[in-house]
Amino acid sequence: MSALPEHIILIICKESSKANKDILRVFKDYFSGVPHIPYTDTSLYNSGTYYIVPYNKLFRDILGNITAYNDLYNIFGFATYGIQTSSPAPTFTKNIVRDFFNFRYLPLNITIDPKYLETLKLFTEN
Repeated sequence: MSALPEHIILIICKESSKANKDILRVFKDYFSGVPHIPYTDTSLYNSGTYYIVPYNKLFRDILGNITAYNDLYNIFGFATYGIQTSSPAPTFTKNIVRDFFNFRYLPLNITIDPKYLETLKLFTEN
């Protein structure tokens, strides 16, 4: 049985009146097609789609390239989270010392639903 990852990334694709709908659709199509865990929380911004993805070189490079060339403050953000507990419903805490972009809509802590525990274990770091 694999150990839980030390870090993960939480991404938001936020619906907004200022959003470029074509760019938002491309992001949602892309992130829905890669290994991820959907994330929901009633306290979060309710017009967004949230994805938990692995914290690895591939995703750090992809996210770095996305944010380097586009003004996406109205529709896109992400933050790196570090594990705090490895219980059946592990909790991760926002770590802005690591990779982040426009993270104001993201919570300080996230708890992974136990039904996604096996998927979470597949997220390995480089």
